[in-house]
Amino acid sequence: MINRIDAASSNPINGNTITKADEPNDNLFIFSADDWRVNPDRNLWVGENAPNQVCPKDWRLGTEQEWLDIRDGGGGGGDGSLGSFLPPTFLHLTVTGWRDNTNGLVFSTGAQGEYWTSTVRGAGAQVVRFESYATDSFTHANVNAFANPVRCRYVK
Repeated sequence: MINRIDAASSNPINGNTITKADEPNDNLFIFSADDWRVNPDRNLWVGENAPNQVCPKDWRLGTEQEWLDIRDGGGGGGDGSLGSFLPPTFLHLTVTGWRDNTNGLVFSTGAQGEYWTSTVRGAGAQVVRFESYATDSFTHANVNAFANPVRCRYVK
């Protein structure tokens, strides 16, 4: 959990640990260079019936392509990146910052937001990144131990 102090400041509420766990039995943030699990599984969030579904019933994480499709309907680069895409206001996305996987600190609150997608490629799951101070946004791989927000899509 994160406690928002103001638009630009946040503090973690729960403590930290370096002990990885496939099924944690506490609310501690797990420090790790790559994955919080003992047995990494890059497909935990893929699809509506994902083994570690972070969304409510009948909802799921959007894919990277679904984010790019939103981009294509509202601007952005033609090079496969999000280019100058800014999220449509009806999505009510915020620039939440992120919690770093190696030290547990919260960075860039009010400046950057990185939302998880269900797409896995290369080094890890893809995130879509928006920046309040720039007109370019993009997707990139993040290691699973990063703490980023999710945005669920209704599937029924």
